[in-house]
Amino acid sequence: MWDKTTHSIRSNASTIPGYDRLTRTFHWMSVVGVVVAFTSAWTVDSFDETSHDWLLLAHKTAGVTVLWLTLVRLLWRRFARPIGELETSRPQRQVARGVHIALYGLMLLQPLLGWAYLSTRGRPLGYFGITLPSLLGRDADLADTFLSLHTAAADMILVLIGTHAAAAIVHHWLLRDPTLLRMLRGSVALRRPAASQRSAARFIKDRAARFSTLLRPTYSSVRASALTAPKSLMARSMRFLPSAHVFKKPASGSVSARARR
Repeated sequence: MWDKTTHSIRSNASTIPGYDRLTRTFHWMSVVGVVVAFTSAWTVDSFDETSHDWLLLAHKTAGVTVLWLTLVRLLWRRFARPIGELETSRPQRQVARGVHIALYGLMLLQPLLGWAYLSTRGRPLGYFGITLPSLLGRDADLADTFLSLHTAAADMILVLIGTHAAAAIVHHWLLRDPTLLRMLRGSVALRRPAASQRSAARFIKDRAARFSTLLRPTYSSVRASALTAPKSLMARSMRFLPSAHVFKKPASGSVSARARR
C-alpha cells in the first residue's frame, strides 16, 4: 500500500490511506476559525455598537483559536503516521508543499500581528474570560505598522486559501484522485486501483486527443470544401462563356468558294 523507500503510495494499491481522525478534525476546525475571523472582520463596521463589539470579540477569539490550532497541528504532524503521497509529478508536489508551508507560516504570523497591534494600542486581548499578556509596550506608530502588516497578511492568506481550494477541486473533479476524500473521510477504497489516479500530463493529453477528435469532422469538411470550391466556381463561370461552336473554324472549302465569288 505505502512504499517506505519512496514515501509514496504504490500504483497497485486497492485502498488509499487517508488522514487520521484527529488531523481531519484539526483541519476543519481551522477552516471554521479562518471563516469566522474573515467574516467578522469584513462585517464589523456594518452594524451598531453592540454588534460591533460582539463581532470584534468573535474576530479576536477566532484568531487566537487559529493560532493554537496551528501550533497543535504542527506538533501532531511529528507523531501522526505518514500516509504517503499520491502519484503526481514532482512540480505538483513541490507547489503543494510550498503552499502548505506558506499557509502554516501565515496562520501563525497573522494572529501574532493582531496580538501585537492590540498590545501597542494598549488594548487587552481576552480569550474566553482569560486576559492574555501584552507582547509589546504601547506605541502608536508601531501599532499602525502592525495593522498594515496584519492586513497584508490577510490578503496573502486569502490568495493561498483560494489556491489550496482550487487545487482540491481540480484533483477531485478533473484528475479524479482521492486527495479531497482523504481529508473528508480518511482511507478511500478504489474500485479500479490502476485507473483511479490520473496525472496532470495524462489529463491534458486525454483532453487534447478528445478535442482533436471533435475537430476532425469539421477539418475534413472544410478541407473538402476548399478542394471542391475551385471546380464548382469554374463550372459556374463556364455558363457565362459563349458556346464552343461560336469559335469553330470554318472549313477551307467554304472560304475558297466565298473568295471566288
